[in-house]
Amino acid sequence: MTTAPHSDNGPQVQTDREGEAAEIPHPRHFSPEVMREAAGFKLSSYSIALEAWRRGLTVRALDGSLRRFRVSDGERTVRFDKSRPSLTAREAILIEQDKSRTNRCLSRAGVATPDSVTVDLTVETDEDVVARAEAKGYPVVAKPSRGSMGRGVFTGIGDADTLRLYLGVLREELRVDSMILERHIPGEDYRVLVVGDRAVAACYRVPANVIGDGTRTIDELIDQKNRLRAENPYLKPIIRDAEIEAHIRDAGHTRTSVLPEGDQLLLRGKANASAGGDTFDVTDQLPRRLGDLAVRAAQAVPGLALAGVDLRWTPVAGDDEGDVAVIELNSRPEIELNMYPWEGTGRDVPREIIDAVFPDSQPPGAADAQLHWPLRPVLDLIGDGVASEVEIAPVPAHRFAHRRRFRLTGGITVTSRQRSRLVYGVKKLGVAGSLTARTTADGETETEMIVCGPRWAVRSFTAHAGKALGVDWGSGEPWKGPVTPGFDLPSPTP
Repeated sequence: MTTAPHSDNGPQVQTDREGEAAEIPHPRHFSPEVMREAAGFKLSSYSIALEAWRRGLTVRALDGSLRRFRVSDGERTVRFDKSRPSLTAREAILIEQDKSRTNRCLSRAGVATPDSVTVDLTVETDEDVVARAEAKGYPVVAKPSRGSMGRGVFTGIGDADTLRLYLGVLREELRVDSMILERHIPGEDYRVLVVGDRAVAACYRVPANVIGDGTRTIDELIDQKNRLRAENPYLKPIIRDAEIEAHIRDAGHTRTSVLPEGDQLLLRGKANASAGGDTFDVTDQLPRRLGDLAVRAAQAVPGLALAGVDLRWTPVAGDDEGDVAVIELNSRPEIELNMYPWEGTGRDVPREIIDAVFPDSQPPGAADAQLHWPLRPVLDLIGDGVASEVEIAPVPAHRFAHRRRFRLTGGITVTSRQRSRLVYGVKKLGVAGSLTARTTADGETETEMIVCGPRWAVRSFTAHAGKALGVDWGSGEPWKGPVTPGFDLPSPTP
C-alpha cells in the first residue's frame, strides 16, 4: 500500500500499487445496482425522490431530466431543484450564486474567508489582472463570479505566466465576464454538508491525481484510473485539458513520462470530484470545530435550508487547531460525493434531507432498500411531450414482500401474444416481474424470471407464466436484488 502525502492530523489516503481504491461502500438503501438508471446528472434528484416515495410520500417528476420534482405528504408540498428544497429562500440563492456577496455575508458573521476582489473582465486587461495579483501576492485563485462544480476554478496560481494562461481559458473558452481573484488559502480541502443546523456528512477531497507504478506512463495511469472511476455511480473521469497539461509540465513531466513507483502526481489545483478529484469520507473523524464552523457559515446566509460548505484547513499535528477558512458555499450541493466516495463510508444523505423536510414521515425499512420506481419510462413520458409532469404510483401496501427468482436452461422465445399475457398477469395479480434471457459461458441460454409481490400472487403468477410459456419454473429461490413495479422484458444478453 502507498499513502498519499498528507497531514498527520488528517485522514489517510490509501490506494494499492495499481492505483485502486478500497471497496466503495454505499448507503444501504442506494446501491449502485438500484441507482444504475440515474448514474450521472440524476443521482441527487432520484435518490431524494426515491427516499420520499419509499416513505409513502407523493412524488411528481416535473421535467424530463428530473432536475425538478415535487414531494407532498397531503398537507405540505415541497419542490426540489436537484438537492435544493423550496424551503431555501430566493434571496439566499441569489447571495450564494454571487461569490462576492457570499464572502461579505460570511465576513459579517465572523467566518474567515479568503481576501478577494471582483474583476470585470470586459473592462480590465490581462495585465490589469496580473497587477492586481502581484499586489495581492502569489499564490492566487481565479474563478468565475458565478458557477459551480469547479468549472473555471484555478487554484494555487504562482506566477504571472500561469495566470495569463488561465485568464485565456476564462475569457475564450468559458466566456466569463466577471471573475473573483483571491489569495490562495493553503491547507486540506473539505466539503461539509449542512442540513438545517447540523453537519450531517463530510469528506476530504484530493485533486485529480495518479500514483506511479514504475511501469506505466502518466497517460496510461489516467486511463486506468478512469476505468476504476467509471465503476462508481458518481465520480467523473479525469479530463485532459489545459490545467492538467500545465500541472504535468510544472512537475517536470510529459504525458508519456513513467512515474516512479509510489510517486503521486497532482493533476489539478481544485479538488472537485466533478473535475476528477478523489473523495474520502471523514464524517466520523471531522473535528467538532470544523463542523460547527460549517454550520455557522451556512447560517450566515439567511434562508439556506441546506448547504455544501467548502473549507480549507491547515491542521496542527496533535490537535484540532490550525488555520481554517470557508472558501465556498453551495445551496444545491452534489450530495452524491458524500453518498459514493472514492474511499470510505457512503452516507445516507437522502434520509437526512427528508427527515428534515418531512420530519413526521416514517423512514423506509431494511426490506425497502431494493424497492425503486422505473426512472426512464417516467422521464420519457415528459420528454416525449405525452405529459407535462408525472406522479409516481405509490408503493403497494404489500411492498412486494415475497421475492423469488426462477431460472432454467434452454431457449425461450417470447412472442408478442405471450408477452401480453405476462403483462396482463402482472397487472391482475399486483406483482412486479421481469424476464431475461442470457447466454452463459458454456453457450447455453439461461432464462431468469424475477417475481415479487404477496406470496399468493407470486405463486399464481408463476403458474400463469408457466402456462403462457410452456415451461415448469419449479419452486425458485429467494431474490435479494432490485425490485421495480411493473413488468420488464429486456432484450436477450449475448
